[in-house]
Amino acid sequence: MRVLLIHNRYALRGGEDESTDAERALLESNGHAVEMLEVSNEGLSDTLEVRRATAALGMGVRSIWSRQAGRAVDDHIARFQPDIVHVQNTFPKLSPAVHYAAQRNGVPVVQTLRNYRLICPKASFFRDGAPCEDCLGKVVPTPSVRHGCYRDSRATTVWVAAGQAIHTALGTWRSEVDLFISPSEFTRHKYIESGLIPADRIVVKPNFLADDPGPGTGEGDYFLFVGRLSEEKGIATLLAAWSQVPHTERLEIIGNGPLNSEVEAFAARHPGVTWQGRVSNDEAVRAMGRAKALIFPSVWYETFGRVAMEAFATGTPVIGSDLGAVAEVVAGSDAGMLFEPGNASELAKAINWAVGERGAMRDMRRAARATYEDKYTAAGNYDQLLAAYELARERHAAG
Repeated sequence: MRVLLIHNRYALRGGEDESTDAERALLESNGHAVEMLEVSNEGLSDTLEVRRATAALGMGVRSIWSRQAGRAVDDHIARFQPDIVHVQNTFPKLSPAVHYAAQRNGVPVVQTLRNYRLICPKASFFRDGAPCEDCLGKVVPTPSVRHGCYRDSRATTVWVAAGQAIHTALGTWRSEVDLFISPSEFTRHKYIESGLIPADRIVVKPNFLADDPGPGTGEGDYFLFVGRLSEEKGIATLLAAWSQVPHTERLEIIGNGPLNSEVEAFAARHPGVTWQGRVSNDEAVRAMGRAKALIFPSVWYETFGRVAMEAFATGTPVIGSDLGAVAEVVAGSDAGMLFEPGNASELAKAINWAVGERGAMRDMRRAARATYEDKYTAAGNYDQLLAAYELARERHAAG
């Protein structure tokens, strides 16, 4: 099969980029021809800061409809002749023009729902420190403009909201996409609840690891956080909880973000806490294998929770928020514990339980690895991906 992958990368590499690259590697390793049409958001923030009004207008128009991106798809299809076009992320530089171009050229289109951008201008359902569904189900998401949800700016939010409203009104997502792939049932349900996509047009295919790291041993004897140091990731909950954990315990924090200074100051006051900053994904996965448990305290609706799956691959249990896809991934195993989102006392209780129950934690390590082998291997995911492609081709042929 010949697959054209389309992706707008983020300025800072994250889970969506990792998952896109993993799918490309998976297809190529199984003998499929893959071509990539990609752009990057690197430098986007600087552009918007230097020429805010002009840049916001120009980028806003392109995010709604980019003729350049549409022509690029035409060119790729004419030269590469793909059997399927698989769209990952198009915001803000590619736009839904890529979907229209693929359909115009008679190629089936699959879209992975890696975020909530089609139904939430901020793409996260998160505002003022908590989940927000004010725009869910609205053709015109006016609350987002009132709150300035995108980049904390009403001016830039206007064009994001306009793009959502225009393509919802045009029926873009019903007419130009043959099949949607959701990484979790939670994310699938949110899109169905919004009324944007019919239930029979979305299938669930979880993320996976292209390279199996193998089970770790937990010999590092520390708890671990891996993720962006930002409000929605719940790092404040973790720091508050850690003050209720015995001083003999160790915490490793991997990642960076807006809350770097808070984490750095906390680590300076607590000898058992180490902040490593940003490391490669391979280094992060190795750190997971050595950890007692991964702490995943997100307070927003994760679409999947990739780090939980990575922890399971190394046989490491997860202590996660009972929210969004994190709850789905952790509750669907015997390899972790859930706590109320944002509740530092409950998180501390879970950590302290893990400290005292070494036998139970050994059992969880075995369950974590078993969960990975059952749900998140490359081989199993390949079968699911090919099945989705075939379903999209059938639906496209049926009109």
